[in-house]
Amino acid sequence: EPENFYRRTKDGWNIFCTYYGPKKGVRPGKSVVPIIMLHGWEGQGSEYAELATVLQLWGFASIVPDLRGHGRSISRKKLDGEEEVVKVNDLKPQDMEGMVLDVEEVKRVLVDKNNKGELNIEMLTVIGAEVGSIVAVNWAALDWSWPMTPAYKQGQDVKALVLLTPQQTYRRLNCSKALATQAVSQRLSIMLAVGAEQAGDYKEAARIHSRLERTRPAVEKEDIMRKQDLFLIVAPTPLQGTKLLDRALKVNGAIMTFLDWRLLKK
Repeated sequence: EPENFYRRTKDGWNIFCTYYGPKKGVRPGKSVVPIIMLHGWEGQGSEYAELATVLQLWGFASIVPDLRGHGRSISRKKLDGEEEVVKVNDLKPQDMEGMVLDVEEVKRVLVDKNNKGELNIEMLTVIGAEVGSIVAVNWAALDWSWPMTPAYKQGQDVKALVLLTPQQTYRRLNCSKALATQAVSQRLSIMLAVGAEQAGDYKEAARIHSRLERTRPAVEKEDIMRKQDLFLIVAPTPLQGTKLLDRALKVNGAIMTFLDWRLLKK
């Protein structure tokens, strides 16, 4: 059964999480791909319940937080030790920028499970929807910014991003610089998905895809399954964000294929 719990971030937010452990016996622990799923603005982690359950049956491990100010993550500790309630419309710019700390704390859960042999943190994937896609890209760049040390590895674990209706900016949040980093622009496998019937959203996704495509070598048609690491999935729908996961569309299947090609087989 999914496990519900809270984690406290370094800046005091109490983040509600749901962990979907992999179905036992599907694949050995170190072959288990861990996935962090990030919702959009005014959303919550439960929007990923169906996808996370399907991935659970296929032997993946998913952790789904409510980002600060959303869902059940509306409590933070003040400097005086008192708890205060802060909901989404009360979030300040620094609170939004601090969402990467929510992801960092969630990753600690997966690192603990990696150390117990339950999954492979070095195949970490992040799925982000709309504003969650900005947080995912910024955090991926942060994860790759840690310096390597002779004693231990402390980052560079995220290997793939799935961005549902990706955005570059929202209010004060911006991932333009992160998109330009070598890790995001060249190293990570990335899948973008967008509904075709919302012109603005489609143009933004196509713009991000074009930007990333310019930094990567062309792949011959016969080598797509083996080498291509950038994909744009355009669904014939006005739906966006986590609503693209509607079972009537083919985005879920595309995500499964992407995870298979770029993580399990790679």
